[in-house]
Amino acid sequence: MAGIPRLRTTRELKTDRFLRVLKGENRPAIFHYDPELDTLMLLVVSPENETVVHPINDMIGLLYDPGTLEVVGVQVEDFESSFMAAHEPIRAQWRLNSLEPAPQDVGDLIVMTQEREPRIAREVVRVTAGVLAEVGPG
Repeated sequence: MAGIPRLRTTRELKTDRFLRVLKGENRPAIFHYDPELDTLMLLVVSPENETVVHPINDMIGLLYDPGTLEVVGVQVEDFESSFMAAHEPIRAQWRLNSLEPAPQDVGDLIVMTQEREPRIAREVVRVTAGVLAEVGPG
């Protein structure tokens, strides 16, 4: 996220919808990982919605609606290479070798993945909320 300017202060952004993911009330509409870019995106809106990146640190950026200033997602760069290394609960959910019981077919794998996505999303949001608290409202 280095080099991306903040167009708003963090204090101006509204986080109610974003924090409902943390509480388990909302599930991300989009859970997307790009292995080539090593970037994870979580969105509570359709990806067609316009969003603006608000960098929090070198890896984490909030995605917000420019009209309402509502945070509608999070983007994590260097997800596997750096971010997961610092967050064991996310790494444990991400790795397939921790699936119990072992999937018997593709159907099992799909169901297990769908069950893990909200857990990973809540952990990413929890970490992001913690980083927000550390960096302050600037």
